Amino acid sequence: MKTLSRNLFAVIFAVAVLFSSNSFANGGNDDKNGEKTSLVTTSGKFAYSMYAIKESLKFRLNFENEDGTAVKVNIYNPSGKLVFSETIKREVSARRNYDLTEMGRGTYKVELIDGDMVAVQEIGVGVKAKQGEFNAYLSKDLTAGALKVAYQNGDSDGVNIILRDEKGNIVYDEMSANEQYSRKFNLSKLSRGTYTMSVTSGKKTIEQVYKVQ
Repeated sequence: MKTLSRNLFAVIFAVAVLFSSNSFANGGNDDKNGEKTSLVTTSGKFAYSMYAIKESLKFRLNFENEDGTAVKVNIYNPSGKLVFSETIKREVSARRNYDLTEMGRGTYKVELIDGDMVAVQEIGVGVKAKQGEFNAYLSKDLTAGALKVAYQNGDSDGVNIILRDEKGNIVYDEMSANEQYSRKFNLSKLSRGTYTMSVTSGKKTIEQVYKVQ
């Protein structure tokens, strides 16, 4: 697949998924104070998001891998055939754009393999969201005081985008009926503090917390 591109694109609609490891304390040893200590602890977090690039047959993959281990990316076409594979080595965070123009529009399956962990995500490229599907992406970190919000909505409900300060006061409120949405928000003029951006469709809500310095 020779047309795979790694160029960056600014306009997106989103499919976002986040995985992180958890600690389990189903047993342990007593420490010197007589308290239980967990035998199983968290390892480095692995998180990823994927979103199709609007008005194109491309999608972007972002991931963070605190362990820095190799991550294998497999892409399968709508018929289930493997059309691309690569291994990304020793990168704690990575951004990749994949051009599927030669393959055509459709719903692709993307498989991420990090050691023994396998994550599978379907992504629609050049197609509308499935009926009832709602996926949203909120940028994790503020860059130059800005954050990105994007979504792909196949629900009949509108999407409510709300930004609240640390006291719960609403500082931004928008209701969108668009099936696809992508917008950058500038928070640089807000007072210092912690803010929460939420994107809601029906009973589904995706949130991200930001600190304005």
